[in-house]
Amino acid sequence: PAKAVGDEDEGEDGEEEEAEEEEEEEHIPLSIAQLIAPWTVAEFQEQVWGHDMHLGELEPDVLDRVKKGFGNGDLAEVLPTCRKDDNAIYTPGEMEDLEKEYEEQKRTLNLPWCFTEGADELRNSFIESFRGFGNDVEVGVYYSRPGGEPTPWHYDFNHNITIQIAGQKDWQTAYGSPHAISSRGLTQPPKNRYEQNTAYPPRDHYQGDVTTYTLVPGSVLYVPPGRWHQVAASGGDNSFSIDIRVHSILSAKWVVEAVWAGLLKSFHKDKVRWDGELGPGEYNAARADVSQASTTALGACGGFLQGQLQHLAEAGAVEGMMLKARIPRCLPFERALCNGFYKAATLSFLADRLHEPLKDFAFVAEAWKAPPAGAEIGLNRMVAMQLKFQPGVMVVHLTSESNLSTIEYMHFAVHCAPQVRAPLQLLIDNDSVSLADLVQHPHDHPQSHLLLLLRVLLYAGVCWFDGFQGKKRPREEPAAAASAADAPEPAAKKAKTVRAKKKAKAA
Repeated sequence: PAKAVGDEDEGEDGEEEEAEEEEEEEHIPLSIAQLIAPWTVAEFQEQVWGHDMHLGELEPDVLDRVKKGFGNGDLAEVLPTCRKDDNAIYTPGEMEDLEKEYEEQKRTLNLPWCFTEGADELRNSFIESFRGFGNDVEVGVYYSRPGGEPTPWHYDFNHNITIQIAGQKDWQTAYGSPHAISSRGLTQPPKNRYEQNTAYPPRDHYQGDVTTYTLVPGSVLYVPPGRWHQVAASGGDNSFSIDIRVHSILSAKWVVEAVWAGLLKSFHKDKVRWDGELGPGEYNAARADVSQASTTALGACGGFLQGQLQHLAEAGAVEGMMLKARIPRCLPFERALCNGFYKAATLSFLADRLHEPLKDFAFVAEAWKAPPAGAEIGLNRMVAMQLKFQPGVMVVHLTSESNLSTIEYMHFAVHCAPQVRAPLQLLIDNDSVSLADLVQHPHDHPQSHLLLLLRVLLYAGVCWFDGFQGKKRPREEPAAAASAADAPEPAAKKAKTVRAKKKAKAA
């Protein structure tokens, strides 16, 4: 029988819905590999990363997908997903003001913290593909209009991958030190001696030392840390670009962070006596005659500081501190559980996404069966762990903010079963826990669940594990002589010493 007109319309609507569902099912997440092709990740890491500028080009279909992942570049769609530096969203009034400044005043909009679906896909892809290459990964967007003020000459201390989506931009670049410790503008005075010795770019940008890269839709530019650059929109169309920024941490910073955390634990742990003051002896040492040998100058330091210096000079002391204070590693996250800067994931999600790298930590399961003598596990001294509970779920909050450098290394939460509370609380309450004690600790959780969580925490650098297995333990605690150096000398002993000196002088 013939179909009625209404039936035909209904059939067409159904076909459209099916087509839309198929289109959604075919969604392929954005990946870093697509941005750096034809390089493989391993080739890019070895030959490009941290070494030199690199200009590439996206395939047309990849460019379309990146554009869709960022609201097709529509400012009204992208801006509500962005955050301010305190993780707050922009108010309707603030968004209206920003749009007016962009449209009417030709002001470049730099929105460094963008959280569109495409931005989160690129973050996750980098974290999983470039494991160990960068502690902090952020994605931002730039909106620029031709005729606006160019970004003045400056360098950044992060790795930058810029993707040009619309319009055109000119990047003028000049060589700089890859060992940048902070971002700095050309007109800004140096903040320390290290910055003062940094090479400046040529003032005349027509000199041969300056290279100009013109980015058009589909261009991908990699900029290593410390490279001087000046950027301006060019051509006739408005410019829209995306930048992926990866924090560069010099190894020297890790050493200093670890030493700081170690000295705090070993020398500033007295909860009653305040003995961390920089006393007259230390000030005098700082002003010591330059003609004196350094050992003499250090010898003038007060007992408390001298004890710390002696401790650091002991073999294995710094190595032991670094073992227990690693820079935390980024973890893949689930978009639905995140809140801007604060990332989160379920334990099962992490187990799936980190399946291969977690194989490197299979030794935990073997050690669990027969704990080696002296084997210990503990929390990273740079990380705070808090346990919070929701119906049927325990959320393990991991926070690492340095009170030395003020860098925020980690804000992450792992959603797992509440039955692992007891062993985690044991780690929180102690500087270190014997693996044998952890195995024997009363629990009501599946052993496999705890082992999986420990492997994830070890991978992330949140926990440390020291198996020793008969090897000499790196010295981490101060030697007895060093710890005694900062204790006040008993009055009786002091009097006896004075009498002995007088007697010797008389003789």
